[in-house]
Amino acid sequence: MAKFKLFFAIFSIVLICLMLFGRFYLSKQQSFNYIYQDFKLEPQDYNLLLGTSTIKRIDKLATCDGLTWLNRGFVNTHMAEIIFYIEHSKVESVRNILIYAGENHIRAFEEPEETSQLYIALINLLKSKYPDAHIVVVGIKPSPARAKLWDKFKRVNFNLRYQAEQEKQFTFYSNWSDEPASLNLFLDDGVHLNAQGYHYFFPIKELFC
Repeated sequence: MAKFKLFFAIFSIVLICLMLFGRFYLSKQQSFNYIYQDFKLEPQDYNLLLGTSTIKRIDKLATCDGLTWLNRGFVNTHMAEIIFYIEHSKVESVRNILIYAGENHIRAFEEPEETSQLYIALINLLKSKYPDAHIVVVGIKPSPARAKLWDKFKRVNFNLRYQAEQEKQFTFYSNWSDEPASLNLFLDDGVHLNAQGYHYFFPIKELFC
């Protein structure tokens, strides 16, 4: 019995290590892929979509004529990997940046204040690297599958809105009222948005045109 418990404990530790390594490898692989893609881009003004899988899943944008958007959405990653990508990207000129992040942090049991601080660190990095860019942060959405986390989501949104009010370079946008969002805006997983949901939470034309 004791040997079985020891074996099970070792097996559990190895499994957790493999899962963490897999997650780390996936995040870093995404970062390096984007850095390599950026290295091959022609010099010009770009517009940047930045964030988690909610950004990654934006496959078609109703945008202003003449704007070239780079989709740099990361699947199942955290703010540190997004910051790592920005630090090493070779894109030099960016006019507009749209960011959606933070939901994964809260889901991983990180507190709203810590998430807010990381978010603001990312924004400050973007302001430093792209001083002429207009930065729009979309507030964390009320994903039905994560209803237990909504109070924490709201706290992060409050902190970001307050920060945006103190400066001119970035804007905070949220279309989340006090009422829960309609389930018709989400896919069956209750986390990701359908086409109607993107139109509701990410009104690109209104934000950038």
